[in-house]
Amino acid sequence: MINTLIARVVDLISLAHARKGFEYIADTAAHEGSFHVIEAITDATFTVPGTVSAAGDNLPNALILTAGSRLYGNFSAIKLASGTALAYHS
Repeated sequence: MINTLIARVVDLISLAHARKGFEYIADTAAHEGSFHVIEAITDATFTVPGTVSAAGDNLPNALILTAGSRLYGNFSAIKLASGTALAYHS
């Protein structure tokens, strides 16, 4: 029962992230926009992860997210060096 409840909560959170759509990123081009979650589909290395406007800081270069990991914040630009990711629009 508790596992079913946890699974349902995870499903609801996932739906909330995707309500405004997402951008699939599998190249090394800069992707600009307003994003609130970055999810690594495969292990992903970000050369310029973007600006976390809530904190006013840039994330470090060469940030690595393992497959399935999520990074939350306010991102204005995302650029991969390798891997694939979903960037959820805010």
